[in-house]
Amino acid sequence: MDNRQYRYSYQSCVDVCIQNATRAACQCYPVAYPSYTEPNNWTETPFCLSMKQDADVFLNKSICMTQMITDKLHHCHMTCQPACKEVRHHYNTFDTIWPPKVQQLDFFRQFIQDKPYEENFSIYSQIIDLLSMGNSTEAKALLYQTRLIEDNFAKVSVFFTSTNVVAIEDKRSMSLTTLFAGLGGTLNLYSGISFIIIVELIDLFYRILFINYETPTMKKSKMDQHSNV
Repeated sequence: MDNRQYRYSYQSCVDVCIQNATRAACQCYPVAYPSYTEPNNWTETPFCLSMKQDADVFLNKSICMTQMITDKLHHCHMTCQPACKEVRHHYNTFDTIWPPKVQQLDFFRQFIQDKPYEENFSIYSQIIDLLSMGNSTEAKALLYQTRLIEDNFAKVSVFFTSTNVVAIEDKRSMSLTTLFAGLGGTLNLYSGISFIIIVELIDLFYRILFINYETPTMKKSKMDQHSNV
């Protein structure tokens, strides 16, 4: 772990548990579970489904990863404890085509043109050239035929449906003081026992035990006192 502080949650505990088990057994990170280690270690331990590996290594690591997730999932769920405090946000997810066709040429000029990867999107340069020559019909047809920008770029927007936040926190509901107070109130309610009665009962038991278990020396001393009187 690096110096950043991560809030504990039940799901993150399960993720780290499976991640550590897979890394130890397969020498790779499972793709479906996030890595909480320093970025420098990512180059030392590759992802299990990295396409840079040889085919046989890729196949062996993918089988190992699947087997570890299947074997350790129940163990990790049983090992991890629920968080003392959990915060939940209500949200909705949806997807749409982005950017729309009418904005793709502007998107190309702003984010792709004059970039190292521009050659992979050269068709948009052809569309711009066609428009500059006044051939808008062919440019429009070519634009609607290609999906390079939609297939290679994504935009994620996060909006909360409500400002209300659900916070679940475990707290001690009864302290030692409230325990004795509730116990005393219950005894007083159902049997009429109060603290004074308890003290008197203790004193009564003490007197009974003291009288019944007097030593002979103590009895002789009392008899001498009575005879002297």
